[in-house]
Amino acid sequence: MNKLSRNIAILIISGLFIGCYSERSYKGDGVLADNGPLSFYGRYDLHLGNVSLAESREYAFQAAKLPKERFAVGFNIQSLPNDAEYATVNVHLIIQNERREVVVDESGPLSEWVWGHASGGSESFVYRRGKSKDVQVTENTWKSTPIGVKADQGHGSYFMPRPNGKYEVRIKVQVSMPRQMEVADVMFSGVGA
Repeated sequence: MNKLSRNIAILIISGLFIGCYSERSYKGDGVLADNGPLSFYGRYDLHLGNVSLAESREYAFQAAKLPKERFAVGFNIQSLPNDAEYATVNVHLIIQNERREVVVDESGPLSEWVWGHASGGSESFVYRRGKSKDVQVTENTWKSTPIGVKADQGHGSYFMPRPNGKYEVRIKVQVSMPRQMEVADVMFSGVGA
């Protein structure tokens, strides 16, 4: 290997490790998983814990010292979208930072949330997109612009944690009709920086 190739290889390898975050830095509830720097989706996923979708109840979780990665906060549900079944489950998700600023404040029946799932899969990631409007940039170009962005770039159920930020996640589940026992895994799913 010539000197130039060796130097390029060192730069690439160094770039992968400069500013690395260790999941051991995370403080709070649940388990933070590092999917690696070459992950197809975001690098980090935080599994906060479970909530019941069968009974009305409130939950609280804490998360601090998260990696600098944009997260979509939502629920892993072992089901595919079913509007009739999930219209009776209302969820209110609130995230506040240590400054008591609202980062995320989303509520509504789960049937109105976004259900993302892999083709052929039986598990869905359920989250909220933020509202946006199209703004004309040039005569033939339009750009989607977020509306109602909150603290820490909160938009829908997405946000970008600050270094050393502390977050309280509160979830209120209201069930209007009796349901079979079902739980959802509360997730911070990394979507990249």
